[in-house]
Amino acid sequence: MNLFLKLILRPTLKTFLQSRFDNTKALSIENKTWAIYEKLATELPERKNLGGLLTLHLGAATIAFYRAFLDEGYSDDIAIEISYDLCWQIYDKIGDLPNWLVNPLPLKQNEKMKRKTDLFRFFPFGSPSYDMRDVEVDTNTIAFNVHRCHIAEYFQQQGLSNLCVKTWCNLDFPLAEKWGGYLERNSTIAGGQPIDDFNWKVQTK
Repeated sequence: MNLFLKLILRPTLKTFLQSRFDNTKALSIENKTWAIYEKLATELPERKNLGGLLTLHLGAATIAFYRAFLDEGYSDDIAIEISYDLCWQIYDKIGDLPNWLVNPLPLKQNEKMKRKTDLFRFFPFGSPSYDMRDVEVDTNTIAFNVHRCHIAEYFQQQGLSNLCVKTWCNLDFPLAEKWGGYLERNSTIAGGQPIDDFNWKVQTK
């Protein structure tokens, strides 16, 4: 998984860094990121499902990028802000697939949102790494609660729950807009609450 992830992420990381920093600084941050990631990857807990394994390695890559910025002398706030921006570059691409598969279908908006969230709940955010349970609400809302998030657990073990909230958790809001709706959420496991309460709202005229 280490080599595969590096092959997939390296072009995005390189382009992102070169768009913000000079070549020397970009190369330094990139090299530090991969060095930290390689160490973290050797310490990751085992996961039997592919989605769980992939997201865990992406979590380690997020932490590596963040720590590389701290090592370069940036403040915690700046390191988190830039980490969020990079994570969105990746998550935005992942979020394209449900749009490509579902948008052409002759379905109502709420049905499309349901299909898109179902795809993500199957992969990469599937069981047993995640425990998601449906909640019955109105027809314009797709709702479920997350009772287990192994990414929140991993970031907590690293003492970085705040980084998880401000990157991984917050990415779901622009994702909902990308999918033609908006997200309402009042609690997150990474934020110290017992569940993530997802309410994906469909845009209505």
